[in-house]
Amino acid sequence: MPLACRFLLLSRCEVAALAARQVLAGYRHVEVARTANDVLAASRAGDPLAGLVIIEPLPDATGAQLAALVREDRPGLPILLATPPDQLTVSAWRAAHRLGALHAPLPLEAEDLLPFVTRALIADVGGDRRLMLALEREALRGGLEPSEVEILALATRGHEPSAIAARLRLSPTAYKRRVKGLLEKLAAVSLRDAVAGVLRAVSGISSEPPPS
Repeated sequence: MPLACRFLLLSRCEVAALAARQVLAGYRHVEVARTANDVLAASRAGDPLAGLVIIEPLPDATGAQLAALVREDRPGLPILLATPPDQLTVSAWRAAHRLGALHAPLPLEAEDLLPFVTRALIADVGGDRRLMLALEREALRGGLEPSEVEILALATRGHEPSAIAARLRLSPTAYKRRVKGLLEKLAAVSLRDAVAGVLRAVSGISSEPPPS
């Protein structure tokens, strides 16, 4: 995979884990945890994690309770809580929102996972909160694929095209194809123009964190 960071996936259901893993593995290595303690151990050990997917139900806690514990060690880690339809309540959604986690119903489909993957790849590149939020908004506005967002995020951080292609292990042809796709979706004339759009979006975002 391009980077050492990996997704951590907690699920007691083999079918749900396999479905999620098939999508996530296209972007980072995926490690499947069997217990909440496995997740907490990885979090507290400082392992390089791109994001955490928690598929409920869990035997001894809710996904939100586990996510809250992980937040103590990893405040910025992207988290997705996947919940059975009969447990998908307003209170469950609010609990996820308070933690800054994404929330999706089971069974997980690719379209449920891609916003989480996008957030994880942006966070993996790094930057302050406003920059990452602006990148998410541009990705949503243009309907960008996660791989396209990753290129835009790296370009926004000042990486040269050759360095981006090398980091993502893309051939020159594959790199140009992805850049062309993101430019068309954002109606930008160049990657520099697309970066300028992100920076304009940053200027419209408050520097104050949202209320919890």
